[in-house]
Amino acid sequence: MCPEPKSVTCGDALIWIWGAALIAGLIFDSELFAASAWIGAMTWIGALSMVFVLASFPHAAAIFVRTLVVLFALIPASARGAANHTLRVSLASELRYDSLATASGDFAGKLLPSLGYARQSERSRLDLDYGLTLTHPLRAGSLLVDHRGELRLRLTATRRLAIDANGALYRVAQSTSLPRFGVAYAEAGAFWSFLNLNARTRLSRASTLDIAARSEWNALLIDNAPVSGTNNLQISWRHRAFRRVELGLGLRGQLFSAERAISGNSLALLFVSRFVLSPHATLRLDLGPRLYRASGQSAWDAQVRLQLDWARRGWQLALIAGRDYVGAAGFASTLWTEFVQGGFGVQLTRALRLFGYLGAFRNGLAARHQADAIGYGASLGVEWEIAEQMQWRLAYDRLGQSGAADTGLDMGRDIVTLRFGYQFI
Repeated sequence: MCPEPKSVTCGDALIWIWGAALIAGLIFDSELFAASAWIGAMTWIGALSMVFVLASFPHAAAIFVRTLVVLFALIPASARGAANHTLRVSLASELRYDSLATASGDFAGKLLPSLGYARQSERSRLDLDYGLTLTHPLRAGSLLVDHRGELRLRLTATRRLAIDANGALYRVAQSTSLPRFGVAYAEAGAFWSFLNLNARTRLSRASTLDIAARSEWNALLIDNAPVSGTNNLQISWRHRAFRRVELGLGLRGQLFSAERAISGNSLALLFVSRFVLSPHATLRLDLGPRLYRASGQSAWDAQVRLQLDWARRGWQLALIAGRDYVGAAGFASTLWTEFVQGGFGVQLTRALRLFGYLGAFRNGLAARHQADAIGYGASLGVEWEIAEQMQWRLAYDRLGQSGAADTGLDMGRDIVTLRFGYQFI
């Protein structure tokens, strides 16, 4: 049954979305008005459109659907029967300047309707979201349509076992709009999906066992582009050696594929550690030797990942750095990547929040140490919560990358966005 909080029905909310889209179209131009005329229908059948997107990529679709079934089966029957159900409906409009849209840059109008569903019980929470993005350049180009589907699950299966899972599907007209970092962007549309499954069990009062699995698929929407994928599995054991120090060992394997064929694999033996630096800061370090094998070739290198988190009184800081292999980059070859990225968030007042991000990376073919692409990203923005369900957001993003002469990856991009969002339910 559809919930009716604050005397707002689901039907009313969807009608408001449609009406807002028509009004926005009138403000921007007649072409956007014509495109907005069917946004209501797109909102109603958003789930059906995702089915057609999935049908175009059966490998990723099969994994996504099977994982949904498994995740739902993990929830105890008693918890499923005693759950609270919530429906979310929201709409955002955005004015955007993109320096890469044309030779002299261009403004664009965006409409972003979304539907969400949540079910929560005493031991679990499941969130499902579908979002549609309509982008219309004001001076050049045609209407661009992006799809986004997301899921999140948190489950306390037993007193000792906790399970977290999240996944997403993106079908975008420009791969630069994907929320990923560490891999060079190509100027083309893309299909990208990933699924993460993490399980933690407490073996004793001082020891824990972590199992982390990730499956990722990517395909550039250009002729002869392969569907590339990566499957990761890491098992880690940690023991509290001291009051603020956890030490242990881990084993991590990766399997890379392109067009249903195995293209390579890697295996790493890791020393894992976690340090509680203060009541507000933690440091995690995974380090160890790794063997990569592909097409009769093999190479040894180091697997490194460092993560620092700090939070206190409205401040949040995070720093991540490391070296890894990626196979779901839209190319047939596996790449190595070295990256460092940091971000912060500051709650200036109850309604005002400042955030920022800065990172750099470089990529190359896994079989050699030469860098074929180098890039960086930066972002700075502010969010203002006008009311409980209304929000303004102003942000500036800078993306730059350069590649070898034959890669066509050179890019410099400035984006300024002003977004207004309203959550009906």
